[in-house]
Amino acid sequence: MTASESAENPWASELSVGVYTISLAAHTVARELLMDCCSGTNKISRETIGEDFLAPWERTYHVPIRQITVYGEPVLHRRAAEVTEFDDQLRQLVADMHATMDAAHGVGLAAPQIGVGLRIFTYIYADQDTAPERGVLINPVLTLSKVSQATPDPDEEAEGCLSVPGLNFPLKRAEYAKVEGFDEFGKPVSFEATGWFARILQHEFDHLDGLLYVDKLVPRWDKRWLKAKKSLGWGVPGITWLPGTDEDPFGH
Repeated sequence: MTASESAENPWASELSVGVYTISLAAHTVARELLMDCCSGTNKISRETIGEDFLAPWERTYHVPIRQITVYGEPVLHRRAAEVTEFDDQLRQLVADMHATMDAAHGVGLAAPQIGVGLRIFTYIYADQDTAPERGVLINPVLTLSKVSQATPDPDEEAEGCLSVPGLNFPLKRAEYAKVEGFDEFGKPVSFEATGWFARILQHEFDHLDGLLYVDKLVPRWDKRWLKAKKSLGWGVPGITWLPGTDEDPFGH
């Protein structure tokens, strides 16, 4: 089933290649171990971590790197559905998202970007105070400060997006954000963010409402985006790229 079919099944997405084994706790608390997994060394397993490390609810998960959808895939352009079941299937999806985000060298990834029309995004960002460095927000609610109407700075306010691979355009964002939602176990999550971390949260939240950052550009940059989109042949379904296999569009 392709990502464009996710209207009927929000869990549907492109199949990936490369499947790795990782415990969920090791994935959420130890980025270094996760990176070992994503690089193919496959060090993480129940045997190597040890049963004593695992809480009773933990299981071993197979973590594939998912295909990332590109601008034009229908799931990217419609509002994602609320998550209603916090089960193993959801936790597997979140683990896949973390692995895919890392393999793509991203700082955030929304479920629609891997073809899944659900209100979920993951993030990783170290330079902040109150939030965990790595996390997931499910069914998030975002409260923002006012967005400046000044012209965006192309050097200081340029964004990129894994679903608009290889391009960057400047965009004004709110300097402050408060997010409330749930983690993959249904536990409430709430924290505040400023600066670039607030930008990340806004960028990923927009994906859940069917918006990409390029849909919000000021006219000067919108013209450049439309020209680039046309030259690249985007805006149609079926275009994806696979982190760790395809050439990195941002040159990491």
